[in-house]
Amino acid sequence: MQTYKKILVVVLIALITPVLYERSKENKKISLKIERMISDQNFTSIDASKLSTKTWDKLCVLGPYASAYGFEREAGFNWNVELYTSWDSEDFTLLTFIKDNSVVEFAEYPILKNSFINGCKANNKLFLNIKRSKNGPTFHEMELVNKD
Repeated sequence: MQTYKKILVVVLIALITPVLYERSKENKKISLKIERMISDQNFTSIDASKLSTKTWDKLCVLGPYASAYGFEREAGFNWNVELYTSWDSEDFTLLTFIKDNSVVEFAEYPILKNSFINGCKANNKLFLNIKRSKNGPTFHEMELVNKD
């Protein structure tokens, strides 16, 4: 029976690893897109529709150490944040792309690079406004805004 359990664990790990690896690649792509746009001094805002290849209707941005309850309060539905992300870390801001009350994609953005103002907004000409720092060229603050 012990051998059976070990085999089951190995099979589960083999099945889950490719899925987590693929999500990790997408996660990094979103962060890199944001970094590239911020590094271009001509950008004052980032079109959020250009960040994800998935179809989504709401974007939620939540800072480090926020709880699953905090996510539910902001996003309007329950999602097991701790299972899918490193959100319990002080190093990341979580960006979640949501469709029909389900997370279709997410990114963990390093807070050492820039900070975000928490919030959720519907995808109606949604942008991340960049408030460029006067104290240095590398750390900026971003806020979700709808532009008409």
